[in-house]
Amino acid sequence: ENNDVKSLYADCYACINAANALIFYDKEQKYTDEAVFIRSYMYYILSQQFGAVPYISEYINNANRNYPRTPLADLYASLISDLTTIANSTVLAEENHSGYASKRAVAALLAKVYLAAGWDLGTTLTDAVAGTYSVNDVNGYFAKAAEWADKTIKMGAVQDLTTMTFEQKWSPNNEGNGEEIFSVQYELAGYPGAV
Repeated sequence: ENNDVKSLYADCYACINAANALIFYDKEQKYTDEAVFIRSYMYYILSQQFGAVPYISEYINNANRNYPRTPLADLYASLISDLTTIANSTVLAEENHSGYASKRAVAALLAKVYLAAGWDLGTTLTDAVAGTYSVNDVNGYFAKAAEWADKTIKMGAVQDLTTMTFEQKWSPNNEGNGEEIFSVQYELAGYPGAV
């Protein structure tokens, strides 16, 4: 019933369907890898907010609205498969600071998905009041998260993490800096690097 939550959910699925449409109509596969990245990013956001959500990988161009929730294990497996497939893309740039997906962004998202899977699937809550849990990560999600995070760090321009203040890192005048992994510009006129 909360409009902000409803809007997030609806906007993410609208973006997912737009990505699926691009994949469906992209016969030359020029933009498929980027669409897969965007779709995966939306599912990551949805899974962090709502847990198990319907995983839809086909373009919806009909009135069907009966999509059951996909178990988290299956959702994470799909995201990991999709992102691993495009991690070595010949189409995506190594790094990009102008709103396009890149191999570095894929690696960072894979690290986040593996980390989320480790917490959601590889731990067991032992005491809710005390906030204690046991780690039984038999699939090695945490190790894979660290591996992909390390790959992300080693890709692209090396940036000393201590050279910018917090205000500088988030300033619109400093967009495209070495610490930025992926961003989307909503209007060209507001981007300081616009030509």
